[in-house]
Order: sequence, then C-alpha cells, then structure tokens
Amino acid sequence: MADIIVQFATVFLGAYLAFAAEELRQRRQTRHWARAHLRQLSSLFHAETQSSHVAGDVLAGQLAALDAWLAARTPADMTEAQWEAVMNTVSGRGPDLGSLLRGEPVALLPPNLALALAAVESAGRELELAFGSVSSTRERVIPLWAGRSIPLEEADLRLVMLYRTAVVEHTGLIEQAVTAVRAAVTQIDAWAGTPR
Repeated sequence: MADIIVQFATVFLGAYLAFAAEELRQRRQTRHWARAHLRQLSSLFHAETQSSHVAGDVLAGQLAALDAWLAARTPADMTEAQWEAVMNTVSGRGPDLGSLLRGEPVALLPPNLALALAAVESAGRELELAFGSVSSTRERVIPLWAGRSIPLEEADLRLVMLYRTAVVEHTGLIEQAVTAVRAAVTQIDAWAGTPR
C-alpha cells in the first residue's frame, strides 16, 4: 500500500512539474510576444503623435472658416480657400488592443501599462463616435456649402453652428487621444523597451 502511495505521489509530482514547466514556457513565450507587439505599437504610436499637429492645423483652419461663414454677410466675405476648409475632414480610429487587453497577455503587463492602453482604446472609441457626429452633421451642411449660402437663414445658421460644435468636440477628443497615446508610449517603452 505504501508503494502505491509513493508511486502515486511521484507520478502526481512529475505531472505537476511538467505542467508547471510548460506553463512557465508558455508565459515566457507570451511575455516575449507581448513585448515585441508593444514595441511595434510604440513605434506606430510615436509616428502618429509626431504628425498630430497636422490634424490640429487642419481643424484650426476649418474652425476659422466656419467662423468666417457664420459671420459673412455677402459672398465676398468668404474666399474659395475658406469654402474648401469648411468641408475638411480629419478622421481618427482607435487601435484594437483586444488581443492585449482581453487575453492572457494583460496579466503579464504592469498595471500602469494596462491602464494606459485601456485609456488609449477608450479615447479611440470616443474619437470614432465624435467623428460620426461630425460626419452626420456635415452631410446636412453640404447643400448649404454647395450653394455658397450667404447670409445664412436662421435655421441654416443653427445647423452650421451645430456643425461647428461637433468639430470643436472632435478637436478636443483628438487632443485627449494624443495625450493618452503619449502616456501609453512612455509606459510601453519603460516595460518593453524602445523600438529599434
């Protein structure tokens, strides 16, 4: 009977150690994948934040053109460049970080990094929703824009003001998203190393 217990304990211990070794190997492999993936993501994020001023410039020009349109009393009050700027679009999509944040790799990430990545994903979703609002309002403004309507009737004035408000909100969310991405890049580089 003692031999059976010893054999059972030995087999159990051997199986447990083999399982633990395999789990350790898989965790190391997952950690390696997560670090490589995050280094690549850091590189992409860094490039995006370096060019974020371009979007800011386009949106600032669009807001100035919308202000000019709202204030215009005669067609001569608007230039063709301002008319073109009214219909500018700056779209943004949030990254899909599901493979990192809703799988095994998230358990390997430091909490600050996981939270920073979740903030980026959340900011991206808000940005997409805001762009949807800009796009739907823009569609309603296009006929006024195409007709170069000046001065605007009261109902049309409210519609252009609504479009301007959507652009302002979108601009603010772009700035928030860029801030979230920069914070995530700092966290990524601290944990995964800087991209080569």
